[in-house]
Amino acid sequence: MLVNELLRAADIPNLWAIWDCAAVPKAENRFAPPMAQHAVRQARICADNIVAELTGQALTPFRFQSLGSLASLGRRSAVAEAMGDSLSGFIAWIMWRAIYLTKFPVWDRKIRILGIGS
Repeated sequence: MLVNELLRAADIPNLWAIWDCAAVPKAENRFAPPMAQHAVRQARICADNIVAELTGQALTPFRFQSLGSLASLGRRSAVAEAMGDSLSGFIAWIMWRAIYLTKFPVWDRKIRILGIGS
């Protein structure tokens, strides 16, 4: 679904969409990728915009520049692109694992992911 920078459907009134259900404009003829880092931020802006619409306040456009991309390849190997730099191998895997662990809110899950818990 094509949406505008406010995350509102381009041709259907009162319909909002985010993440992989939406083509969110990023630049001319380019769209934000369907990645979690974008989805989390789109969700916040979209929710705030719905509330703003209902209360008659100004809406906020979605603007976000990607922080980079990481992908685990298995066997302690990964690829990463962050802030214009590319990494691969074990160092990229450590970076991927560290960021992955920060996404879990409780320590018992982090310990299980690290493989040091029972």
